[in-house]
Amino acid sequence: MTDRGMDFGAGAAGGDHPVRDGAESWPVKVRELCHGINNHLGVIMGQADLLASGGALPPEVARRVAEIDKAAERIKALVQRAAADARTAAGDAGEKET
Repeated sequence: MTDRGMDFGAGAAGGDHPVRDGAESWPVKVRELCHGINNHLGVIMGQADLLASGGALPPEVARRVAEIDKAAERIKALVQRAAADARTAAGDAGEKET
């Protein structure tokens, strides 16, 4: 959130791209946001995988790592669905960006 309102451009996800305005650009904004989320989600999922495969963990820690992994998988599915909907709305369902 910025003082300008919701910032769905790549800048919201850590990029340096300018925010586009206009109703016709919402699919692009959603795809940029999904791309940024996927970048950060990859780090979370990778770290959870390293923790899980790094040897014996105390049961409570193993349970929490499993919860992180399960939540990350849910987020991944939501982001994929949002990106697909944005591609369809933009009329370029043949492209695969995220």
